[in-house]
Amino acid sequence: MRRTFLLIFILFVGLFPVSDRLGGINYLPVRLLATEPTVSPVSGDQLVDVQQRLDKILTKYKFNGSIMVMYKGYPLYRNAVGLADFTKGDSLAPNSPFQLASVSKSFTALAVMILHDRNKLSFDDTVVRYIPEFPYKNVTIRQLLNHTSGLPNYLYLVEKYWKKDEPISNREMIDLLAKYKLPVYFKAGSRFDYSNTGYAVLAYLVEEVSGVPFHTFMQNQVFQPLGMHNTFTYEQSILDTLSIRVKGHVHSGRKMREYPYDPADQVLGDKSIFSTVEDLALYQKAWETNILVSDTTREQAFCKAVISGNKEVNYGFGWRFKDIAGRKVVFHNGLWHGFTATITRFVDDEFTVIILNNMNAKVGQIVTDIARNLNGVLLSYVDEPTPPPPTKKRRVRHRR
Repeated sequence: MRRTFLLIFILFVGLFPVSDRLGGINYLPVRLLATEPTVSPVSGDQLVDVQQRLDKILTKYKFNGSIMVMYKGYPLYRNAVGLADFTKGDSLAPNSPFQLASVSKSFTALAVMILHDRNKLSFDDTVVRYIPEFPYKNVTIRQLLNHTSGLPNYLYLVEKYWKKDEPISNREMIDLLAKYKLPVYFKAGSRFDYSNTGYAVLAYLVEEVSGVPFHTFMQNQVFQPLGMHNTFTYEQSILDTLSIRVKGHVHSGRKMREYPYDPADQVLGDKSIFSTVEDLALYQKAWETNILVSDTTREQAFCKAVISGNKEVNYGFGWRFKDIAGRKVVFHNGLWHGFTATITRFVDDEFTVIILNNMNAKVGQIVTDIARNLNGVLLSYVDEPTPPPPTKKRRVRHRR
Protein backbone atom coordinates (compact mmCIF):
# COMPACT_ATOMS: atom_id res chain seq x y z
CA MET A 1 0.00 0.00 0.00
CA ARG A 2 2.79 2.40 0.98
CA ARG A 3 4.73 1.58 -2.21
CA THR A 4 1.61 2.22 -4.35
CA PHE A 5 1.01 5.56 -2.62
CA LEU A 6 4.65 6.58 -3.15
CA LEU A 7 4.45 5.74 -6.87
CA ILE A 8 1.25 7.78 -7.28
CA PHE A 9 2.86 10.70 -5.42
CA ILE A 10 5.94 10.65 -7.67
CA LEU A 11 3.80 10.62 -10.81
CA PHE A 12 1.62 13.42 -9.44
CA VAL A 13 4.59 15.64 -8.57
CA GLY A 14 6.10 14.96 -12.00
CA LEU A 15 3.18 16.74 -13.63
CA PHE A 16 4.01 20.08 -12.01
CA PRO A 17 6.69 22.64 -12.84
CA VAL A 18 10.16 22.45 -11.39
CA SER A 19 11.29 25.66 -9.69
CA ASP A 20 14.12 27.77 -11.06
CA ARG A 21 16.16 30.44 -9.35
CA LEU A 22 14.52 33.44 -11.03
CA GLY A 23 11.06 32.60 -9.72
CA GLY A 24 7.77 33.28 -11.53
CA ILE A 25 6.96 30.96 -14.44
CA ASN A 26 8.87 27.72 -14.01
CA TYR A 27 9.91 25.08 -16.50
CA LEU A 28 8.90 21.45 -16.79
CA PRO A 29 11.32 18.53 -16.49
CA VAL A 30 13.33 17.81 -19.61
CA ARG A 31 11.87 14.30 -19.87
CA LEU A 32 8.42 15.74 -20.68
CA LEU A 33 9.84 17.65 -23.65
CA ALA A 34 12.43 15.27 -25.05
CA THR A 35 9.83 12.92 -26.46
CA GLU A 36 8.51 12.42 -29.97
CA PRO A 37 5.91 10.12 -31.51
CA THR A 38 7.29 6.60 -31.89
CA VAL A 39 4.84 5.62 -34.63
CA SER A 40 5.06 7.25 -38.04
CA PRO A 41 1.88 9.14 -39.07
CA VAL A 42 2.39 7.88 -42.64
CA SER A 43 2.58 4.35 -44.06
CA GLY A 44 5.87 2.61 -44.71
CA ASP A 45 5.59 2.96 -48.49
CA GLN A 46 4.68 6.64 -48.19
CA LEU A 47 7.60 7.24 -45.84
CA VAL A 48 10.03 5.69 -48.34
CA ASP A 49 8.50 7.83 -51.11
CA VAL A 50 8.91 11.03 -49.08
CA GLN A 51 12.50 10.20 -48.17
CA GLN A 52 13.41 9.47 -51.80
CA ARG A 53 11.85 12.76 -52.91
CA LEU A 54 13.87 14.66 -50.30
CA ASP A 55 17.09 12.85 -51.26
CA LYS A 56 16.59 14.00 -54.86
CA ILE A 57 16.01 17.62 -53.79
CA LEU A 58 19.22 17.70 -51.72
CA THR A 59 21.16 16.23 -54.63
CA LYS A 60 19.65 18.83 -56.96
CA TYR A 61 20.92 21.67 -54.76
CA LYS A 62 24.27 20.01 -54.00
CA PHE A 63 23.29 20.44 -50.39
CA ASN A 64 25.95 20.71 -47.68
CA GLY A 65 24.52 20.81 -44.17
CA SER A 66 21.94 19.28 -41.84
CA ILE A 67 18.20 18.94 -42.37
CA MET A 68 15.19 17.62 -40.50
CA VAL A 69 11.63 17.36 -41.82
CA MET A 70 8.87 16.75 -39.26
CA TYR A 71 5.24 15.81 -39.76
CA LYS A 72 2.78 15.80 -36.88
CA GLY A 73 5.75 15.88 -34.50
CA TYR A 74 7.41 12.85 -36.10
CA PRO A 75 10.85 13.19 -37.75
CA LEU A 76 10.20 11.83 -41.25
CA TYR A 77 13.65 12.75 -42.53
CA ARG A 78 17.01 13.54 -40.96
CA ASN A 79 20.25 13.93 -42.84
CA ALA A 80 23.72 15.46 -42.48
CA VAL A 81 25.49 15.82 -45.82
CA GLY A 82 28.94 17.11 -46.74
CA LEU A 83 31.77 18.84 -44.93
CA ALA A 84 32.05 20.91 -41.79
CA ASP A 85 35.40 22.37 -42.85
CA PHE A 86 36.39 22.37 -46.52
CA THR A 87 40.04 23.11 -45.70
CA LYS A 88 40.49 20.19 -43.30
CA GLY A 89 37.99 17.92 -45.03
CA ASP A 90 36.09 17.22 -41.79
CA SER A 91 32.73 15.57 -42.41
CA LEU A 92 29.50 16.78 -40.82
CA ALA A 93 27.87 14.75 -38.07
CA PRO A 94 24.17 14.82 -37.10
CA ASN A 95 25.04 16.64 -33.86
CA SER A 96 27.32 19.25 -35.46
CA PRO A 97 26.32 22.74 -34.19
CA PHE A 98 25.78 25.44 -36.84
CA GLN A 99 25.65 29.20 -36.47
CA LEU A 100 21.92 30.00 -36.66
CA ALA A 101 22.38 33.58 -37.90
CA SER A 102 19.06 35.45 -37.64
CA VAL A 103 17.11 32.37 -36.57
CA SER A 104 18.70 33.34 -33.24
CA LYS A 105 16.23 36.23 -33.03
CA SER A 106 13.41 33.90 -32.00
CA PHE A 107 15.52 32.80 -29.02
CA THR A 108 16.07 36.43 -27.99
CA ALA A 109 12.35 37.10 -28.28
CA LEU A 110 11.65 34.04 -26.13
CA ALA A 111 14.03 35.31 -23.43
CA VAL A 112 12.18 38.64 -23.32
CA MET A 113 8.85 36.82 -23.16
CA ILE A 114 10.04 34.75 -20.20
CA LEU A 115 10.94 37.94 -18.33
CA HIS A 116 7.56 39.41 -19.25
CA ASP A 117 5.77 36.39 -17.78
CA ARG A 118 7.75 36.85 -14.57
CA ASN A 119 6.60 40.45 -14.31
CA LYS A 120 10.15 41.72 -14.78
CA LEU A 121 9.19 43.95 -17.73
CA SER A 122 6.32 44.99 -19.98
CA PHE A 123 6.46 44.87 -23.76
CA ASP A 124 5.35 48.52 -23.95
CA ASP A 125 8.00 49.80 -21.53
CA THR A 126 10.59 52.12 -23.04
CA VAL A 127 14.10 50.68 -23.36
CA VAL A 128 15.62 53.57 -21.35
CA ARG A 129 13.71 52.37 -18.29
CA TYR A 130 16.21 49.49 -18.13
CA ILE A 131 19.16 50.94 -20.08
CA PRO A 132 19.31 54.66 -19.10
CA GLU A 133 22.20 55.44 -21.46
CA PHE A 134 20.29 54.16 -24.50
CA PRO A 135 20.11 57.25 -26.74
CA TYR A 136 16.71 56.65 -28.36
CA LYS A 137 14.31 57.68 -25.59
CA ASN A 138 10.89 56.80 -27.00
CA VAL A 139 11.64 53.34 -28.38
CA THR A 140 9.75 50.51 -26.67
CA ILE A 141 10.60 46.86 -26.15
CA ARG A 142 7.70 45.85 -28.41
CA GLN A 143 9.09 48.01 -31.22
CA LEU A 144 12.45 46.27 -30.91
CA LEU A 145 10.76 42.88 -31.02
CA ASN A 146 8.80 43.58 -34.21
CA HIS A 147 11.36 45.74 -36.06
CA THR A 148 9.43 49.01 -35.95
CA SER A 149 11.98 50.99 -33.91
CA GLY A 150 13.80 52.73 -36.79
CA LEU A 151 17.19 52.19 -35.11
CA PRO A 152 20.35 52.67 -37.21
CA ASN A 153 22.56 49.69 -38.07
CA TYR A 154 25.13 48.99 -35.35
CA LEU A 155 27.23 46.98 -37.82
CA TYR A 156 28.10 50.27 -39.54
CA LEU A 157 29.55 51.56 -36.27
CA VAL A 158 31.52 48.35 -35.69
CA GLU A 159 33.01 48.51 -39.20
CA LYS A 160 33.96 52.17 -38.92
CA TYR A 161 35.04 52.60 -35.31
CA TRP A 162 36.04 49.17 -33.93
CA LYS A 163 39.32 47.31 -34.31
CA LYS A 164 38.98 44.41 -36.74
CA ASP A 165 40.74 41.87 -34.52
CA GLU A 166 39.15 42.88 -31.20
CA PRO A 167 35.86 41.27 -30.09
CA ILE A 168 32.98 43.54 -29.18
CA SER A 169 30.33 42.81 -26.55
CA ASN A 170 26.71 43.91 -26.41
CA ARG A 171 27.64 46.37 -23.68
CA GLU A 172 30.27 47.92 -25.93
CA MET A 173 27.78 48.00 -28.80
CA ILE A 174 25.42 50.03 -26.59
CA ASP A 175 28.33 52.38 -25.83
CA LEU A 176 28.88 52.94 -29.55
CA LEU A 177 25.20 53.79 -30.03
CA ALA A 178 25.33 56.21 -27.09
CA LYS A 179 28.55 57.86 -28.27
CA TYR A 180 27.74 58.44 -31.93
CA LYS A 181 23.94 58.87 -31.69
CA LEU A 182 23.26 58.15 -35.35
CA PRO A 183 19.86 59.46 -36.49
CA VAL A 184 16.95 57.03 -36.59
CA TYR A 185 15.63 55.90 -39.96
CA PHE A 186 12.09 56.93 -39.05
CA LYS A 187 9.86 57.72 -36.07
CA ALA A 188 9.44 54.64 -33.90
CA GLY A 189 6.23 52.77 -34.68
CA SER A 190 5.65 54.42 -38.05
CA ARG A 191 7.29 51.83 -40.32
CA PHE A 192 8.82 48.36 -40.47
CA ASP A 193 12.55 47.99 -41.12
CA TYR A 194 14.36 44.75 -40.31
CA SER A 195 16.79 45.66 -37.53
CA ASN A 196 19.71 43.66 -36.22
CA THR A 197 20.43 46.51 -33.83
CA GLY A 198 17.06 46.07 -32.14
CA TYR A 199 17.69 42.43 -31.28
CA ALA A 200 21.26 43.09 -30.13
CA VAL A 201 19.83 45.72 -27.76
CA LEU A 202 17.24 43.20 -26.54
CA ALA A 203 19.97 40.72 -25.59
CA TYR A 204 21.65 43.38 -23.44
CA LEU A 205 18.26 44.31 -21.97
CA VAL A 206 17.84 40.66 -20.89
CA GLU A 207 21.16 40.93 -19.08
CA GLU A 208 20.17 44.15 -17.31
CA VAL A 209 16.75 42.86 -16.24
CA SER A 210 17.81 39.35 -15.21
CA GLY A 211 21.14 40.33 -13.62
CA VAL A 212 23.03 37.54 -15.43
CA PRO A 213 24.92 37.42 -18.75
CA PHE A 214 22.77 36.64 -21.79
CA HIS A 215 24.54 33.31 -22.40
CA THR A 216 23.90 32.27 -18.79
CA PHE A 217 20.23 33.22 -19.01
CA MET A 218 19.78 31.25 -22.22
CA GLN A 219 21.56 28.21 -20.84
CA ASN A 220 19.61 28.16 -17.57
CA GLN A 221 16.19 29.22 -18.80
CA VAL A 222 15.95 27.84 -22.36
CA PHE A 223 18.63 25.38 -23.48
CA GLN A 224 18.82 23.28 -20.32
CA PRO A 225 15.05 23.08 -19.65
CA LEU A 226 14.43 21.99 -23.25
CA GLY A 227 17.22 19.41 -23.24
CA MET A 228 19.16 21.26 -25.95
CA HIS A 229 22.56 19.84 -25.03
CA ASN A 230 24.34 20.89 -28.23
CA THR A 231 23.14 24.51 -28.23
CA PHE A 232 25.08 27.53 -26.99
CA THR A 233 25.74 31.20 -27.66
CA TYR A 234 29.00 32.27 -29.29
CA GLU A 235 31.83 31.59 -26.86
CA GLN A 236 35.32 30.95 -28.16
CA SER A 237 36.06 28.66 -25.23
CA ILE A 238 33.18 26.37 -26.26
CA LEU A 239 34.05 26.44 -29.96
CA ASP A 240 37.64 25.48 -29.11
CA THR A 241 36.45 22.30 -27.38
CA LEU A 242 34.54 20.97 -30.41
CA SER A 243 36.27 18.01 -32.03
CA ILE A 244 34.81 19.05 -35.39
CA ARG A 245 33.87 22.71 -35.80
CA VAL A 246 31.50 23.75 -38.58
CA LYS A 247 32.94 26.72 -40.49
CA GLY A 248 31.02 29.19 -42.64
CA HIS A 249 32.14 29.22 -46.29
CA VAL A 250 31.57 31.17 -49.49
CA HIS A 251 32.35 30.29 -53.09
CA SER A 252 35.66 31.72 -54.32
CA GLY A 253 35.94 30.64 -57.93
CA ARG A 254 35.69 26.86 -57.91
CA LYS A 255 36.82 26.59 -54.30
CA MET A 256 35.17 27.25 -50.97
CA ARG A 257 36.69 30.02 -48.85
CA GLU A 258 36.24 30.14 -45.08
CA TYR A 259 34.89 33.40 -43.68
CA PRO A 260 37.42 35.17 -41.45
CA TYR A 261 36.75 36.17 -37.86
CA ASP A 262 34.50 39.20 -37.41
CA PRO A 263 34.36 41.14 -34.11
CA ALA A 264 30.58 41.35 -34.50
CA ASP A 265 30.41 37.54 -34.22
CA GLN A 266 30.35 38.02 -30.46
CA VAL A 267 27.44 40.46 -30.41
CA LEU A 268 24.49 38.33 -29.34
CA GLY A 269 20.75 38.58 -29.82
CA ASP A 270 20.56 39.20 -33.55
CA LYS A 271 22.64 36.07 -34.36
CA SER A 272 25.40 33.86 -32.89
CA ILE A 273 23.45 31.05 -31.31
CA PHE A 274 24.79 27.64 -32.39
CA SER A 275 22.55 24.58 -32.52
CA THR A 276 21.69 21.31 -34.28
CA VAL A 277 18.58 20.14 -36.13
CA GLU A 278 17.88 17.68 -33.29
CA ASP A 279 17.94 20.45 -30.68
CA LEU A 280 15.87 22.75 -32.87
CA ALA A 281 13.19 20.06 -33.14
CA LEU A 282 12.87 20.24 -29.33
CA TYR A 283 12.93 24.03 -29.49
CA GLN A 284 10.15 24.15 -32.09
CA LYS A 285 7.90 22.03 -29.89
CA ALA A 286 8.33 24.57 -27.09
CA TRP A 287 6.74 27.22 -29.32
CA GLU A 288 3.64 25.06 -29.66
CA THR A 289 3.04 24.64 -25.89
CA ASN A 290 3.12 26.72 -22.70
CA ILE A 291 6.23 24.94 -21.40
CA LEU A 292 8.33 28.13 -21.10
CA VAL A 293 5.80 30.94 -21.38
CA SER A 294 2.06 31.28 -20.91
CA ASP A 295 -0.38 30.76 -23.76
CA THR A 296 -1.34 34.45 -23.63
CA THR A 297 2.24 35.63 -24.03
CA ARG A 298 3.01 33.06 -26.70
CA GLU A 299 0.01 34.20 -28.72
CA GLN A 300 1.43 37.72 -28.82
CA ALA A 301 4.54 36.39 -30.54
CA PHE A 302 2.38 35.22 -33.45
CA CYS A 303 0.39 38.46 -33.78
CA LYS A 304 1.32 40.76 -36.64
CA ALA A 305 2.91 44.09 -35.70
CA VAL A 306 0.81 47.21 -36.27
CA ILE A 307 2.35 50.45 -37.56
CA SER A 308 1.00 53.92 -38.31
CA GLY A 309 -2.25 53.96 -40.22
CA ASN A 310 -3.26 50.74 -38.47
CA LYS A 311 -1.35 48.74 -41.06
CA GLU A 312 -0.23 45.21 -40.23
CA VAL A 313 3.28 43.84 -40.76
CA ASN A 314 4.08 40.15 -41.27
CA TYR A 315 6.36 39.97 -38.25
CA GLY A 316 5.64 39.20 -34.61
CA PHE A 317 8.20 38.48 -31.87
CA GLY A 318 11.12 36.77 -33.61
CA TRP A 319 8.95 35.13 -36.29
CA ARG A 320 7.83 36.01 -39.81
CA PHE A 321 4.47 35.10 -41.32
CA LYS A 322 3.15 34.42 -44.79
CA ASP A 323 0.11 32.78 -46.33
CA ILE A 324 0.23 30.36 -49.24
CA ALA A 325 -3.24 29.92 -50.71
CA GLY A 326 -4.74 30.52 -47.27
CA ARG A 327 -2.31 28.17 -45.50
CA LYS A 328 -0.43 29.76 -42.60
CA VAL A 329 3.35 29.60 -42.63
CA VAL A 330 5.47 30.71 -39.65
CA PHE A 331 9.20 30.94 -40.33
CA HIS A 332 12.52 32.67 -39.89
CA ASN A 333 15.57 32.46 -42.11
CA GLY A 334 19.13 33.45 -41.30
CA LEU A 335 22.26 34.52 -43.17
CA TRP A 336 25.63 35.36 -41.63
CA HIS A 337 29.17 34.82 -42.92
CA GLY A 338 28.60 31.65 -44.91
CA PHE A 339 25.90 30.20 -42.67
CA THR A 340 22.25 30.01 -43.69
CA ALA A 341 19.44 28.54 -41.64
CA THR A 342 15.67 28.25 -41.48
CA ILE A 343 12.88 26.98 -39.28
CA THR A 344 9.72 26.92 -41.41
CA ARG A 345 6.41 25.58 -40.13
CA PHE A 346 3.29 24.99 -42.23
CA VAL A 347 0.91 25.44 -39.31
CA ASP A 348 -2.27 23.94 -40.76
CA ASP A 349 -0.45 20.82 -41.97
CA GLU A 350 1.74 20.32 -38.85
CA PHE A 351 4.73 20.19 -41.19
CA THR A 352 8.12 21.65 -40.22
CA VAL A 353 11.38 21.98 -42.14
CA ILE A 354 14.64 22.76 -40.30
CA ILE A 355 17.72 23.44 -42.43
CA LEU A 356 21.26 24.38 -41.36
CA ASN A 357 23.88 25.12 -44.00
CA ASN A 358 27.46 26.41 -44.04
CA MET A 359 27.94 27.54 -47.63
CA ASN A 360 25.31 30.24 -48.22
CA ALA A 361 22.65 27.92 -49.70
CA LYS A 362 19.29 29.51 -50.49
CA VAL A 363 17.40 27.73 -47.73
CA GLY A 364 14.12 29.49 -48.46
CA GLN A 365 14.23 28.22 -52.04
CA ILE A 366 14.93 24.67 -50.82
CA VAL A 367 11.93 24.81 -48.46
CA THR A 368 9.71 26.05 -51.31
CA ASP A 369 10.91 23.19 -53.50
CA ILE A 370 10.21 20.68 -50.71
CA ALA A 371 6.70 22.10 -50.21
CA ARG A 372 5.90 21.98 -53.93
CA ASN A 373 7.23 18.43 -54.18
CA LEU A 374 5.17 17.20 -51.24
CA ASN A 375 2.02 19.13 -52.13
CA GLY A 376 -0.76 16.57 -52.30
CA VAL A 377 1.41 14.05 -50.45
CA LEU A 378 1.77 15.61 -46.98
CA LEU A 379 0.82 19.23 -47.70
CA SER A 380 -2.50 20.48 -48.99
CA TYR A 381 -2.21 23.88 -50.62
CA VAL A 382 -2.51 25.23 -54.13
CA ASP A 383 0.87 26.40 -55.37
CA GLU A 384 0.99 30.05 -56.32
CA PRO A 385 2.97 31.62 -59.17
CA THR A 386 6.35 33.04 -58.26
CA PRO A 387 6.12 36.85 -58.00
CA PRO A 388 8.30 38.93 -60.36
CA PRO A 389 11.70 39.98 -58.98
CA PRO A 390 11.98 43.50 -57.50
CA THR A 391 13.34 46.19 -59.77
CA LYS A 392 15.94 47.25 -57.22
CA LYS A 393 17.96 45.15 -54.80
CA ARG A 394 19.25 46.68 -51.61
CA ARG A 395 22.60 45.32 -50.51
CA VAL A 396 22.33 43.94 -47.00
CA ARG A 397 25.29 42.57 -45.12
CA HIS A 398 23.41 40.75 -42.37
CA ARG A 399 19.75 39.96 -42.79
CA ARG A 400 16.89 37.58 -42.05
